[in-house]
Amino acid sequence: MKSFYELEEYALVKDVPIMQKEGIEYLIDELNKRNAESVLEIGSAIGYSSLMMATHVKGLHVDTIERDDIRYQEAVVNIHDFNQEDNITIYHEDALEFDDTLLKHVPYDCLFY
Repeated sequence: MKSFYELEEYALVKDVPIMQKEGIEYLIDELNKRNAESVLEIGSAIGYSSLMMATHVKGLHVDTIERDDIRYQEAVVNIHDFNQEDNITIYHEDALEFDDTLLKHVPYDCLFY
């Protein structure tokens, strides 16, 4: 199984935009304080922030949308490698064209992009 450190290093080398540690830690803290149950993320990239939220906030489900083919595939692999398929639903779409009736965890406690 990959580690978060490996995802961070991969993102750095491949110039993939991911949240900085301080930002994701703050977001996780706020989600925990508010007992958040669901998050909608626009732009999955490699799945780093979804994985961080899903593994650090008990009972959280993340719906995430990614339009880029390669990043979508990388995110799917990472979600699988972290065994988070039950906690993260990823959609391969452009968020601006996405049929939001397909979203499963509405209403969301947080919209993140």
